[in-house]
Amino acid sequence: MKRLIIISILSLIIVPAICQVPVPTGLKAKLIQTDSMNLVQLSWSKKSNKDSVTVGYNLLTNFPPHEELMISQKAGVVYDTSYLYPISNVRGAKYRFALMGLKNFPKVERSEVSDVVEILVPSTVIPHVQLNKVKQDAGKLIVNWGYPNDIADLSGFKIFLNDELLTEIPPDKRVVEYEGGETGTYIFQVRAYTNNIESKPSQKRLIKVEN
Repeated sequence: MKRLIIISILSLIIVPAICQVPVPTGLKAKLIQTDSMNLVQLSWSKKSNKDSVTVGYNLLTNFPPHEELMISQKAGVVYDTSYLYPISNVRGAKYRFALMGLKNFPKVERSEVSDVVEILVPSTVIPHVQLNKVKQDAGKLIVNWGYPNDIADLSGFKIFLNDELLTEIPPDKRVVEYEGGETGTYIFQVRAYTNNIESKPSQKRLIKVEN
């Protein structure tokens, strides 16, 4: 009899604890654009009829430019299977979303994190370019500038010479060289652009070439 009691106690000790809160499924994200701001419509599957513990959901996001997922305190506990997430950042960024199911009795417990969905939210406003002084070197006119690196939907830059489009360059470039050896006045401007919008034009930078 004593041996049987000992075996029973040991069995209880080695049985692992099982999370009772099911992981949410079917998370989807859809972009909604209005005149004033961007929003992300999130939706997911209803809990199964066998799920008697889930009472709500916590929404997780990465809060760009951060990568790590964190619980959105603003969203709080979501009791429906959809949520309209407002985007306050005007610069384009990649947003990541996930869910955790929530149980609150007899104590608060959360499920493991659901599958993550990612969506690119486009810029509504992008800063204008600040041009540095135009330089002349070995017959070339060199125009360069600084610009933020955290605009996810930046498509590139448009270079204007004397109010006419000269060329376009990719978003990772911050300099352009012009073979302008002839005598004359050269006026440069630059615009940043995405698939949807353009920045205001930069200030004009003028250089006079005399041979």
